[in-house]
Amino acid sequence: MHRALLFGRLAFTLLELMVVIVLLVIVSGIGLLSIQSSMTLAARQRVISQIIALDNQERAAARRSPRQGRLVQSSAEQIQFELAQRTVQMPSGMRINRLLMLTDRANFASVSEVTFVSSGQSPTYAVEIVDARGMRSWIILLGISGQAFSIDNENEMTALLDTVKGAM
Repeated sequence: MHRALLFGRLAFTLLELMVVIVLLVIVSGIGLLSIQSSMTLAARQRVISQIIALDNQERAAARRSPRQGRLVQSSAEQIQFELAQRTVQMPSGMRINRLLMLTDRANFASVSEVTFVSSGQSPTYAVEIVDARGMRSWIILLGISGQAFSIDNENEMTALLDTVKGAM
């Protein structure tokens, strides 16, 4: 009898094994969600960096060229910089929601292209990027200076745009 008790304690019960498996599934799921979130954030940051870098390249190309430069939103997944001859392709699940340009009347209008003049300047413009989870990021590029801001909060973006409009 003593031997049977000892032998029975050496094995796990089916219930104990099921509990361990459920815990492993839960921990794996949490880890996977964390990794996906980090990958989405990294992809968004990479796109923002590309747009800012290509804006700088387009400005430099416009200063060197007799032609005007242009940024063209050809689809919700792609922006082309003509003189720099580069394209930003949105990763899977991300899209360009809006391209806004500051007009002469200090209003922002939805546009599909922005022109860079021979001095390398452009109108102030903003690009809104939305990822698969609906998270929005704004890139605001100031026309005269080319200074760029990346903002994830719509209220901050509105306040910055109002400041830019007020300076006109």
